[in-house]
Amino acid sequence: MKKCPVIFLLLIFIVFGFGCQGNFNTSPISPGMVQTPTPNSVPPMGIYWKWADVQHIKDVDVSGTVTRNRFEADIAFSVNHLAEPSAGVTLTGPGFTIPLPYSGTVSCFNSSVTYTYAEFNAFGITWPYQPGGVYVLTVNTSIGVASSAVTAPGGIVISKDGLNANWTVEGDTGGIGVNSPSSVCTYSDSGNLISPFSIPVSAYSAGSGNYVVTTSCSQTTTNIVNGSGSYFGYFALDTLNSTIYK
Repeated sequence: MKKCPVIFLLLIFIVFGFGCQGNFNTSPISPGMVQTPTPNSVPPMGIYWKWADVQHIKDVDVSGTVTRNRFEADIAFSVNHLAEPSAGVTLTGPGFTIPLPYSGTVSCFNSSVTYTYAEFNAFGITWPYQPGGVYVLTVNTSIGVASSAVTAPGGIVISKDGLNANWTVEGDTGGIGVNSPSSVCTYSDSGNLISPFSIPVSAYSAGSGNYVVTTSCSQTTTNIVNGSGSYFGYFALDTLNSTIYK
């Protein structure tokens, strides 16, 4: 028995980082060619986004008190196959603009060919996550400016009895998982979930104690303006971890 996988392929990226997915081959590509590569393809020339995301993660204890309210923004990109730490990255949302500091370089390689990505992020910096708000990531590089906009989903609420999940703005995918007091998955569902969502009573059948209900809503775009493509796209994610006593 294991903890719920739910979304949780997506949440693995959040917690452990995206890393380098697969090996790239060394087939030639014309400069400026626009494509969305598979794991076996060469990343395009130009401003290519490996990944990009904005996230809101909130934990609520059994009394309804918020114990964590975390905001994250992250992007990794290359400029003609190279990292560019001197680039400027900003996140603009409802009523604010913040810079994302450079945090390091990510490398992907196959045999003697290496492709590097500059990573910029703002972890733990407070900024407003507003469901329905539009969040624009802008990358200013030596060869031009690329940007993308995503509408934030979420506004998640779990009923006190843990049987109903509601959110105010739909995403294109999401997931719900329930973990028992002994951290065993008792229920999970994922996909294009629609609010309101009913959680079965049987999810709380593993004895008395505190259950954790994790609910996430995600919205992804692959439209990178003036960019040459994206591997994962740019997504906004709202996650609520609610503790329910049964």
